[in-house]
Amino acid sequence: MNNSGYLSLAQRMSLALTGAVTLFVIVLCVLSLWAFDSMEDNLVDTTLLAEKDRIIALDTRAANRTGVDIQESLNQPIRRWNVASPADENMLPRQLRNLSEGAYFMHPGNETWHILVFERGATKTILLYDATVNEQRVHDFALIVIMAGLLCIGLSWLLARSVSRRITDPVQSLTQTLSSWAPGASNLSASRNDEVGRLIEAFNRMQSQVEKSIAQEKEFSANLNHEIRTPLTTIRTDAELALEDASLHPDTTMRLKRTISNVDLITDTLESTVHLKTEARQEPEPVNLRECLENAWETSTNDDAGMSLQLVNQLLPGEVLVVNRYAMQMIMRNLIRNTMEHAGATILTVYSSGQRLYFEDNGKGIPQADLPRIFERYYSSHTRDTQGSMQLPSNVPLKRRGLGLAIVKHICELEHWRIEVESSTQPGASMTRFILQVA
Repeated sequence: MNNSGYLSLAQRMSLALTGAVTLFVIVLCVLSLWAFDSMEDNLVDTTLLAEKDRIIALDTRAANRTGVDIQESLNQPIRRWNVASPADENMLPRQLRNLSEGAYFMHPGNETWHILVFERGATKTILLYDATVNEQRVHDFALIVIMAGLLCIGLSWLLARSVSRRITDPVQSLTQTLSSWAPGASNLSASRNDEVGRLIEAFNRMQSQVEKSIAQEKEFSANLNHEIRTPLTTIRTDAELALEDASLHPDTTMRLKRTISNVDLITDTLESTVHLKTEARQEPEPVNLRECLENAWETSTNDDAGMSLQLVNQLLPGEVLVVNRYAMQMIMRNLIRNTMEHAGATILTVYSSGQRLYFEDNGKGIPQADLPRIFERYYSSHTRDTQGSMQLPSNVPLKRRGLGLAIVKHICELEHWRIEVESSTQPGASMTRFILQVA
């Protein structure tokens, strides 16, 4: 389901759910650590204030003894100093000297101290709480929280994958079914009574409309083809009968022949477009290329003995490709007619190499500026010169290429083949080579 550089719907859902849980876990871990650390600090501060109240409650006369008096508190982590003179101040640890009244937080080395300084008359009392054990407890708690957070993120990723698959499996199943759908296929079974089931029902309704439109289009094409063929046949028959009159003026004879030629061109165009619409997508079958080319040549030339174009069939007698027979024959027929009508060639050589067929003529060639556009419908060499307001002189003949090469291009696209053209207009070496690559 993945294309290179893109994530599937299930993967995007898994990442979104895991990302949301990860963000929640990170916020929860940070808040937990902050709350636990604040609780530890508040507990130490409360202990120091309780010790201060206990000392003040003692007998003032007994508590105000002179000299540096280091006393152990009833709370074992607390140490106490009573400072009554500058000499006493100098005997304190360096970090505790010259502290004014208030609370302090220090990190001497690897230890953590909470300090409370307060005055009792002429004596300054310093209480120190060694909170190193408390900080270690905070660090241990942080490690536990981080490990629990990582575990939660991992479990959330597994859960997100399971949930996303359960959610997207019906959509992926529907996508796989639709990817192989074609007009005329049976309707999908809407076995679910949820969003996917309603989507299938909507698709079935759309499929019915598409098939109805295709059927109407086919019926219209068949009716149009029949209605046009009847008068064309009448015109051609009348023109052929008129040509039997030996007393016709040469100009009249030329016009009748041109009428027959144009009727044949219209008939052939109708046949090509109708078959292209209704029959081009046949199943591949083994096709003898040499026989297929000879058949295309006969139907294109009508065994005209006066034709100046000669076919050189270099395809091997037993050469076979598994292709759409009708598509191959239509391509060959249109390329032959294009050579007859536009190339001005005397020799058309057809040969193969692997999966490639080459149609090479010795005609006048195609200008390089026209090569990119020769597969456009009704394109002529004057089209690019008459765009905008420019007008051609009345004596300049305008020779269009019709639908032949456009049909060839369209068939190749339907069959996933490729058609290329090479040409040269150099005097003495002019040529045109069509290369058909069969996938």
